[in-house]
Amino acid sequence: MIIKQVLNNNVAIAITENGEEVIAMGKGIVFSKKKGDFLSHQTPEKIFRLDNQEVRFHLQSLVNDVPVPIITTCCEIINDVQHKFDFTFQDYIYVTLTHHLHHAVNIHQNNQKIQTFSIDVKSIHPRAFESSLYALTIIKRNLNISFPAYEANNLALHLSMLSSLRVSKIKPLIKIKIFN
Repeated sequence: MIIKQVLNNNVAIAITENGEEVIAMGKGIVFSKKKGDFLSHQTPEKIFRLDNQEVRFHLQSLVNDVPVPIITTCCEIINDVQHKFDFTFQDYIYVTLTHHLHHAVNIHQNNQKIQTFSIDVKSIHPRAFESSLYALTIIKRNLNISFPAYEANNLALHLSMLSSLRVSKIKPLIKIKIFN
């Protein structure tokens, strides 16, 4: 990969051998590197290929403001939830979830109280709620933060709003028998 733009010591926009523009992340991967330098495929911890130009723009701007551990935690959550809970997400989930988690971490670290929503996501979208509980375990492991229980509801809203269940996994709620 060739570095197109260094965003910080841990993140760069790069061009792959196939001409794809990607976002490469990893601790210190572009330290003392500049535009045009070679970046090995083994060096980055994460490589993101985003086809949506608007999402890529917003993710690049988030990278300048959000610590890399929060970004990589969000990416791990998205990847794991897609595989373990069979969700398909819109690309924009990378932006919204990262922004949300960064804001939630700041609130938590400053011991601020927030007003919670009374929407019961667990009853409306139980799989999104279950996946949000799983996401909280990733956050605890990666960032060493234990959020209050209401955060599962907030995460579930993000996960459900930018997802669509794969049709093959949807079970019918009602069976109809047709008689001729």
